Amino acid sequence: MATNMGMNTPIWNARRTPSLAPSSTNPAVANVLMVRARPTAVAGTPRSFTIPLIDTLKALNDSLTGMAPAGSLLWDKLRRSTTSGPRTSDLENDPAGSCRPSADLVDWSAMTTYEELFENNRRWVGESLARDPEHFVRLAEGQTPKFLFIGCSDSRVPADQITGTSAGEMLVHRNIANLVIYTDMNLMSVLQFAVEELKVEHIIVCGHYSCGGVRAAMDGHHHGLIDKWLRNIKDVYRLHRSELDAIADADQRSRRLVELNVEEQVFKVCSTSIVQRAWQHEERALHVHGWVYEIAEGLIRDLQVDPAGTTFEGAAGLYDYDDLG
Repeated sequence: MATNMGMNTPIWNARRTPSLAPSSTNPAVANVLMVRARPTAVAGTPRSFTIPLIDTLKALNDSLTGMAPAGSLLWDKLRRSTTSGPRTSDLENDPAGSCRPSADLVDWSAMTTYEELFENNRRWVGESLARDPEHFVRLAEGQTPKFLFIGCSDSRVPADQITGTSAGEMLVHRNIANLVIYTDMNLMSVLQFAVEELKVEHIIVCGHYSCGGVRAAMDGHHHGLIDKWLRNIKDVYRLHRSELDAIADADQRSRRLVELNVEEQVFKVCSTSIVQRAWQHEERALHVHGWVYEIAEGLIRDLQVDPAGTTFEGAAGLYDYDDLG
């Protein structure tokens, strides 16, 4: 690792590509650096990085062993995506070797995947405009969604895809294990905005089987800061402990807790003054639903949660407000 020898000494770690290792047959490659250098936060450290070095690397591509057939395309992507790092002049004036490659290898797949996000975006824009030239102009004018979706942060549960909704049709809030916590100003702000400003007609709390948050709340292990969040799921378990403890199979017990957690979060949504005010003073229907998504099948199940029914027996009137203006 480089050390700070003075203001003129560049400090960063450059990485060598898997195929740029020094060899007796290709000695010129020995000091060629991978361009994805990571400058450290040191005053005076240069950050601009000239393109010629990348072109040099690309020129060497054909002589390198082990390079994938798509190497040329890879260098093109690299050239486009490089906007920071050490200057070539700094590399040439580095007798101490502080800019020399480190021994670890570059994760090419991660870099390519990141670059593909922008390519996917451009392709999506083109396809969207081909179907509807005014699509983005219309979206920029505002939104009028009918649904608020409160779901889990899990990357396998994309709200728009599993419901077939388009941009502007569903407002989405996601957190770990789709929890509704009264002190969560993020969620409460979204809820108020959805109900009072956007006038949504449906609020959906959607959990999913194989939920990591639910499983973590059950395993008894210490997980760090997130344990404070997961304690809310433990509270749900406590409320239904006799039922859950009677389920011998751990997977089935987890699935049942997923369902019970959704039911509890639906009840919490209905207990807010935001929702109750809408029910008491507005002449529009506002429905609250509890769903569970089965990742293994791709299907959504409506739990038919009824906050006014027997699901929350004993809580009738306890959370109601009688003086909402």
